Amino acid sequence: MMTVMSWAQSQGYAGAIPTWEVGNGTWGVILLSNHADLSLVTIPISDLQSFDPTDVAGWGQAVMRWAKAQGYQMAIPTFQSDGTNVTALAFGAGYPAITFYDADNALLFQSLAQPRKLCNLQDPAVWANAVMRVARLKGFGAGWPTWEWTTSRGIMGLSAYDYGPLPAATDANADRVLKVLNKTLNTIQVSTADALADFSGIYDTFNEAPIVDPGLQILTDCIFGAVQIAANLIPDVGGAVGALISTAMTAAQDAANAKGGSGPTTLETYQSMLSAASDATATYVSTLHDTLMNSKTNGTLQQVWEQVYTSPISGQTTQLGMLANASDDVVNGDEYWTQMGDQITSQLNLNLQVAITGQLYTIQRRTYQNAPATKQWWRGSIAEVTSPTGKCAEYIASADDELSVWFTDFVQEPGHLRGEYVTATEFWLQAASDIPEYPPSDLCYALFSSDGFGNTQGYTGAFSKSTVYNSWLMTTYEIGSGWTENGGGYAQQWSYSSGGNIVTATIFDYGDGWQVDAGWTDAYGNLHLNTSNPNVQQANQQCGFLQQVIVNYLMPLN
Repeated sequence: MMTVMSWAQSQGYAGAIPTWEVGNGTWGVILLSNHADLSLVTIPISDLQSFDPTDVAGWGQAVMRWAKAQGYQMAIPTFQSDGTNVTALAFGAGYPAITFYDADNALLFQSLAQPRKLCNLQDPAVWANAVMRVARLKGFGAGWPTWEWTTSRGIMGLSAYDYGPLPAATDANADRVLKVLNKTLNTIQVSTADALADFSGIYDTFNEAPIVDPGLQILTDCIFGAVQIAANLIPDVGGAVGALISTAMTAAQDAANAKGGSGPTTLETYQSMLSAASDATATYVSTLHDTLMNSKTNGTLQQVWEQVYTSPISGQTTQLGMLANASDDVVNGDEYWTQMGDQITSQLNLNLQVAITGQLYTIQRRTYQNAPATKQWWRGSIAEVTSPTGKCAEYIASADDELSVWFTDFVQEPGHLRGEYVTATEFWLQAASDIPEYPPSDLCYALFSSDGFGNTQGYTGAFSKSTVYNSWLMTTYEIGSGWTENGGGYAQQWSYSSGGNIVTATIFDYGDGWQVDAGWTDAYGNLHLNTSNPNVQQANQQCGFLQQVIVNYLMPLN
């Protein structure tokens, strides 16, 4: 924080926040432009509650509490102090588009996209990293922790742009907004129709599989999450468009409920619910368009122009008239809308795959490093085994049941009587309910591209099987190679929950019949490790099980 804040101020900015993402010799930085209601303040340490300069989160909390008491919206410490005073960037009451959002700890963990790892959200860098990711997903330009927490954590969301004052309610400006709304309507209709058509093909095999969506959360995440992300691509008014469209969420949920509700339902019914929600969203935007158009002739233009809309997703507010600030290429061009439509289609499809696949399948993981020679292994070198025509590729393509298999962590074992050989970690998908035991080819092709083991296009670009197995938070069973004297074997299960423990690693002994939690992150974001337990130690040693912890890899630059 000290590094990026000082650097930003030397470049003429008011300050900066790290994104907490690290690249090849780079840090991601959110720059804060100078603003009349953004000031660098000096705070006497004696005025701060329970100030401990060695506690980063406590420092941030003390400064935030002081700022709120002084009438500021928020404050970000520079983490510089002379022993008597500290300095901070204080955001005054007039600073635009700061919104408080309360994020469940489970959502913060999910944003880190690192399954088969535990998490300590009390680590300030991990905490701030997760807050930034969630804020960006909600359509904010950046996010900063309030440093207050229970089973949720407060986020101060900063809009990407200062949209400035509301444009005048003229007929010319109204025509600009009508064009933006019309393009928004067309984009939503075409892109969601395309995505739902793909969804129908992908999951046609599972029309009898029950899907549970409490509170229609999947629907909300899929449709409105996709629109929110895509809308922010629109220059100048992206956040305003996203906030405006998101106000349709209640109408869409009502429409979806009428088609099937949030209880267990078939995928065929669920698709009908998604279609109804999409139609309701389009109708909402169409109504806004017609209301504005009619207001030009019935004398209500100013009233319609100033109407405030609040996004239920991010809490951001906007007025219909703000869309008049859109640039000419957005109002009259097609490039941005084509991009927005492509983003909605791919993101909605990907969100559906993640949400539905996680209900139908579990991830199975097996390692061979400590396995006896009778277990599966590959004769030859790593280069030979992993070549496009090598034994791993042949195995994956050998049958539909194997299309979801992915090998990684290759190890070259020393030669023996039969020559050198290669061991690996194997992943595959297996049914969690009463459906075909392994995913059919159409699902594998959708998840892993047309050849079954190549790349798939997501909204952030191409991804491979490693994305599914290393990023999607699906229940995972790690099959161990250790055996007890009574027969059977060990397994470690990784499970996730929005209530109770966020993530739990449980070890099972199928021979002696015991199970023990090896580690977990509780609902408060606290890390618990049980690796001193002798049963856990035995299973870890026999099978190579790990209870890794998510850490922030941000390191000082040389």
